[in-house]
Amino acid sequence: MDKNITTPIVSIIMPVYNCESYIVAAIDSILNQTLTAFELIIVDDCSTDKAIEIVSSYKDERINFIQKKIKSGLVASLNIGINLSRGKYIARMDGDDISHLTRLEKQVNYLDQHSEIDLCGTAYQLIDSQTIVSFPICHDDIKIGMLEYCPLAHPTVMLKKSFIGNNNLRYLNEFECAEDYELWTRCVSLGKINNMPDVLLSYRRHNNQFSITNKKNQDKNSAICRVNMLSLIWKNASLNDQYTRELLFQNETFHNINKLNDVIGWMDELVRLNMEKACFDAHKFKDYVKIKKNSTIRRFYLNQTIYTPKVLCQFLKVYKNYKGCFSTLEYCKLALKCLVFWKLNFARR
Repeated sequence: MDKNITTPIVSIIMPVYNCESYIVAAIDSILNQTLTAFELIIVDDCSTDKAIEIVSSYKDERINFIQKKIKSGLVASLNIGINLSRGKYIARMDGDDISHLTRLEKQVNYLDQHSEIDLCGTAYQLIDSQTIVSFPICHDDIKIGMLEYCPLAHPTVMLKKSFIGNNNLRYLNEFECAEDYELWTRCVSLGKINNMPDVLLSYRRHNNQFSITNKKNQDKNSAICRVNMLSLIWKNASLNDQYTRELLFQNETFHNINKLNDVIGWMDELVRLNMEKACFDAHKFKDYVKIKKNSTIRRFYLNQTIYTPKVLCQFLKVYKNYKGCFSTLEYCKLALKCLVFWKLNFARR
């Protein structure tokens, strides 16, 4: 790459590894962008297929091709790209996806026109499919969403280089497979994030995809990201904590009414703590917790091992506040189970 050309507006970081089948389409989709003032930083992680040969065949001066001598993984490639970037904005791109022709232009215009936004993603379409995948648009919805999943598509993201530099932000190797999710959990408290509703990328799914071949590690690190978001308001959040697991993953089993009441009380306390710390939007977080409470109460009453009139009495006490959790049929079945169990086991005595 000619280091003397005009400073680019956008630095596109494209880490590659053994993607010979798709990389031409990916590179061409960037070189043909309507916004032309960019640099494309391609970082190869010691590919063993023809990816290096293919990239080397391009003579476009906007390409900066980095060949690592030692295979060090995706996170290292991303951070190399950030360190080499010279643009006002940094955009992500993968070697197996396709950016729509106006992607860079539209994202740059959006960030230029919304100076309060530090990072933006977009919707995308699955390649060989009509399926459109979209995400929450506004910052507050994105922040709430991070308690459940990663509400930004990594290869669609564009962010301010100054935001990265001022906050000394880099991807963390220990979160590989969810390195983007973890980075966004830090960004969301330091700046403002939005998603554009526009579909600006075609996303490819295939069996050799890094996120698929490393699914177990991705799930583990994603779970930690969710806990980290909860820890913004509750310092004891942990994967080992029963309350945390119930709120985030809804996989706990309670058969004791006192334990259920403790969990519901704890969820109410989270709402109060959030009001105090002003971490999440108060109304959105209250609605989020309400959904979780409803689910917890529903599972408690529908998954009892023993149904008795006592269980029915407990249920009727809470039914007024949580009747939306149960259909009429479920209500009738639960009442019937409690009464039949009592009749079969106690009425004869």
